[in-house]
Amino acid sequence: MCRILIPKVEEVTINKCRLNMRNFIASEFIAENAPLNALLVFSGSNNARIINNVLQSCRSDDGDFKLAVGGAIVECTDYFEGTVIAFSGPNVEAASIIINKNDKKKKSQLIAQTALKNFLPDKCQVSFTVALGIVGCNADCVPLEIENCPAMSGIFIPKVEGVTINKYRLNKENYGASAFIAENAPIKALLVFSTSKGARAVNKLIQGCRSDDGSLKMAVGGAIVESTEYSQGSFVAFSGPNVEAASIIINKNDKKEKITAKFETFKETGLLNHKCFAFMFACIGRGYSFYQEHNVESSIFCKMYPNVPLIGLFGNGEVGYNYLPNFPMEKTLRAGSFVKYERKFLHDYTSTFVLISLKM
Repeated sequence: MCRILIPKVEEVTINKCRLNMRNFIASEFIAENAPLNALLVFSGSNNARIINNVLQSCRSDDGDFKLAVGGAIVECTDYFEGTVIAFSGPNVEAASIIINKNDKKKKSQLIAQTALKNFLPDKCQVSFTVALGIVGCNADCVPLEIENCPAMSGIFIPKVEGVTINKYRLNKENYGASAFIAENAPIKALLVFSTSKGARAVNKLIQGCRSDDGSLKMAVGGAIVESTEYSQGSFVAFSGPNVEAASIIINKNDKKEKITAKFETFKETGLLNHKCFAFMFACIGRGYSFYQEHNVESSIFCKMYPNVPLIGLFGNGEVGYNYLPNFPMEKTLRAGSFVKYERKFLHDYTSTFVLISLKM
């Protein structure tokens, strides 16, 4: 089940109308709600033939069609024939686009990105990823893992002095990442969103980020995803004196007690003394099908750190590295010790958590 709770907003009217023979022309409905800004149609198969009639009757006096429209033929609604929902009022605007059968992924993503960016400031950079499931939270920071149904999550990161965030295309030219490292060194966190086409480059990319002494001193997280704005994938680097990060890997056989113990190590890094947010990259096999209950790992994190927003996704493989600044990796945890991955950064049946701290 998917749902959305829409709050009451001044001068925004949302009305529901039963779809039946009486509102073929929908004149009363239109008169009550004009001008309509958006119309959502949920029709049963028995009434599909009247949809065009209803929409045609929504044209303005000059014959133009000035509203966003969306909907589908569905199995059932609260009415046998179907339901129409109208949004109207001076404080609501809407847009709608159609992704056609022959539209390629790149075109579809460009349309979606453009539509999203229209609602953001001009200088705001946008990066997006399509995955098999998402992790998101509202303003209350309570996370929700959503699998196998349409959903969207995101985070808006403010501009902070001494913090640089750069996005790069994953391709053959940056496999060695020398120019990338030179521009961003020292890198504090690297988030990798690779498609299956770019998966073989992931280990080489991260290996190229080692410091002169051969050590890897940055947080790493990411996943193999369905698509990004680039065909092979993208990666995002956090650098600058006012950002710090840590990352841990939850392994396949880690029980809840060990997961809790690993999360506790974030406290010893000192990162939580500043404004933080976190990313969760989980294997698609580690959701409900793994635990037989929802929101297990994200809920443990939220219980320990209720004021840290958590977003993320489910992928077909996870990118991660155990990195805890100011915390000795050899230290034995209450529930075990960390595995130190030095050559392999692409994993399966794991979850990677990346904690990012901004000094504001």
